[in-house]
Amino acid sequence: MQRLIDQMNFIANLEIQLQNLPPQDTARRAQLFDEINSTLASVDAQAIQLETIASQRTYMDHVITYSTGMIGAILGTMAYYFGLLLYMQYRIRRTLRMKIIPK
Repeated sequence: MQRLIDQMNFIANLEIQLQNLPPQDTARRAQLFDEINSTLASVDAQAIQLETIASQRTYMDHVITYSTGMIGAILGTMAYYFGLLLYMQYRIRRTLRMKIIPK
């Protein structure tokens, strides 16, 4: 990222140099235009590459987040189910341990 910023600052300096040149110095103007265009093309290519990497990273973050949420929901459901089973077994055992006392 810092490299892109440095290149953009370099382009700004080249444009300042271009503005300060006299109109008669066409060869130097053409050279500066070519240098600005090539640097801009390089910056554009690097920016597209950074955008692609950031897009992939964001996609992977979304996939990981939703996957973690789904796994958490499944684990929570299973814990609730087994807790309910244990509670039902406890209630059944407690009911079967009752003694009938005639009055």
